[in-house]
Amino acid sequence: PPIIVSIVCFRIYARGLMSIESVRQFSQIAQDDTWIKNSLEATTDRESLINLAVQLGSERGFSFTANEVEEYFTEERGGISITFEEVFSSFSLTRIDRTSSICSKLPYLARLICERAVNDFL
Repeated sequence: PPIIVSIVCFRIYARGLMSIESVRQFSQIAQDDTWIKNSLEATTDRESLINLAVQLGSERGFSFTANEVEEYFTEERGGISITFEEVFSSFSLTRIDRTSSICSKLPYLARLICERAVNDFL
């Protein structure tokens, strides 16, 4: 029984890793595909961006959930955190400057999620 439980846990863990890798692959495709890029960039908030990424990813054969997109964002963000100081110190900047200064180091889809999170917060 402990071996079976370990195998099941590993499969669940591996599935999560594969899904995050699928989000990462979709992000690369989205960055290079004008139609996907324009569609994602037209969203106005974080939730609609994530839901659209799941939908467009599914249409292109990827399988990941909104929660897995969030996990991807958390993983990509790594040590980069958005502090209240960064947000409040950016009030004197334009909205574009605010988001680019906070989110610019992230990969494409993670950057878009970060920008929507900052805009939702402001």
